Amino acid sequence: MNDIVWAINPANNSFEKLTVRMKNYATDLCALRHIDFSFEKKDVSESLRLSLEQRKNIFLIFKEAVYNALKYASCSRFHASIRQISQTLTVELDDDGKGFDVNQPKSYNGNGIRNMKLRAEEIGAAFFLSSKKGTGTQIRFELSIQ
Repeated sequence: MNDIVWAINPANNSFEKLTVRMKNYATDLCALRHIDFSFEKKDVSESLRLSLEQRKNIFLIFKEAVYNALKYASCSRFHASIRQISQTLTVELDDDGKGFDVNQPKSYNGNGIRNMKLRAEEIGAAFFLSSKKGTGTQIRFELSIQ
C-alpha cells in the first residue's frame, strides 16, 4: 500500500524521484544479503515525467525482480540499468543467480513473473525474460515515452 500511496503523490512524478526510490529499496535489501548491487542510469532526459500508472508499475516490476533475485536466485550480484534511446525507456534487471528454465512453468511456480508481465502490459511496455540454469536471469522491459 505504501508503494501506491507514494506513486499517486504528484510530488513524486519526476523520473529522478522514481530512480532514488528504486536505488534505496534495492540497496537496503541487497546489503542485508551481501549482494553486490549496481544501478546505472544512462541518457535519460532530466525533464522526463511519468504518469501515475507508469511510476507505479515500473517500481513494482523492479521490486518484484529484486525480491525474486534475493529469495530464489541465490545470486551474488544484481544489476539495474535504465536508459533512454529516442522515445523509448528501457529497464534491464539482471542477476548472476542459479537461473531457471523459462519453458517449464513448474520451475517458477509463483505469481511474480506473471504479475510483472501484466504490469508491463498495463503501461504498454514490451516485456522480455530470459534465464538459464546456472547463468542467472535477465528481465527487460521497454516503454514508449513522450
